[in-house]
Amino acid sequence: MSTSRTLAGAQKADVKAAAERYFEGLAQRNLALIPWAAAATLRTPLNPEGGSDSVINGRDAICRFFEPMLPALAHVETIRFFADEDWATGRALITLANGRQLHVCDVFHVVNGQIVEQENYYDPRPALE
Repeated sequence: MSTSRTLAGAQKADVKAAAERYFEGLAQRNLALIPWAAAATLRTPLNPEGGSDSVINGRDAICRFFEPMLPALAHVETIRFFADEDWATGRALITLANGRQLHVCDVFHVVNGQIVEQENYYDPRPALE
């Protein structure tokens, strides 16, 4: 195997691992496990500043966004991950404390093992009911 293929395989594994740690952090209700970069950005339907059309900037702001939601998470089941170069996609089923479920597909841009950009795709209605 060539060195470039070995490095590409290692990079792909690092990118996939960062995406996996996001869902692990949610499952354990521990945001410290999630490798967001200090200047990471997040787009999400539940952003109070304009939904997915607005960006949440910075790890601290992203943590402030997620912190109040953690008690509402009953179970996080990861389904599948795809990774290529410095991008990953993760699918998960998130069961909320109210019994409703979110079918989630998140996209991650990962650089040096840190999530620098993330976008959440899901129907937010079960979280709002």
